[in-house]
Amino acid sequence: MGGTIILTVTAGAVKLRDRNWGLIWMPPAWVFLVESLFWAAQFKSALTYQVAAGRYDFPRLNDALFLQVELFKYALAPLLVLAFWYLVARLLLFEDHPRGRVDSES
Repeated sequence: MGGTIILTVTAGAVKLRDRNWGLIWMPPAWVFLVESLFWAAQFKSALTYQVAAGRYDFPRLNDALFLQVELFKYALAPLLVLAFWYLVARLLLFEDHPRGRVDSES
């Protein structure tokens, strides 16, 4: 989550010709990551309570863990599209460079 926020904040440093349209994939990833974190917290609190009480309700644990894992997988899809978008843009040199300079010092 922190890495995606840093990427969004520093997106101006890359100066791709797409005018940062690739960042459209960030909000869906954030929604899925936040929901995944929510269900991870639900799983952890339910597990802690059940271990402390000595009463186990495995269906409740399974539901929370299943949702956490699925939502994390859904968050990977937009992040992979974003990574592919910027990787292709960098490899094909779709970024703006100062006049005539295409080296790594620009």
